[in-house]
Amino acid sequence: MSEQVRHVLTLQCPEGIGIVHAVTGFLVRQQRTIVELKQYDDMSAGRLFLRVDFAGDGAPDLLATMRSEFSEVAEQFDMEWQLRERGEKTKVLIMVSKFDHCLQDLLFRMHSGDLPIEVVGVASNHPDHRSLGGMVRDRIPPTFRSSKGHQSL
Repeated sequence: MSEQVRHVLTLQCPEGIGIVHAVTGFLVRQQRTIVELKQYDDMSAGRLFLRVDFAGDGAPDLLATMRSEFSEVAEQFDMEWQLRERGEKTKVLIMVSKFDHCLQDLLFRMHSGDLPIEVVGVASNHPDHRSLGGMVRDRIPPTFRSSKGHQSL
């Protein structure tokens, strides 16, 4: 028996009937076990966000094969998606305001191994975070937009 490998599928798409069924059905046909599934429906924007952590037997070309075969499912629902090995680090830029409690939480989770990210920089509109030892690379000036401007983004 091959070693069990874990992967994570993340996606977003317009809300519709049968999306979760299509994704989970695909994983069943691939003989994958769903370890964790989380979904969020943004009713005001009409979008579905889904993250599936799954496991199964490994093969040398498994990821490429699954990406190719899942693209058919993704096209049906106009999905933006990513399939990666679990634990593969994602490069991130963290943007932080004057209060750093969320930044500290993210850094703690990164260092403890709970959050597979590689912080490439921290951007802030306040000089308070200089103690991070060179991590703060940019200062972003505060910008104010009307709520109408925010809605158009």
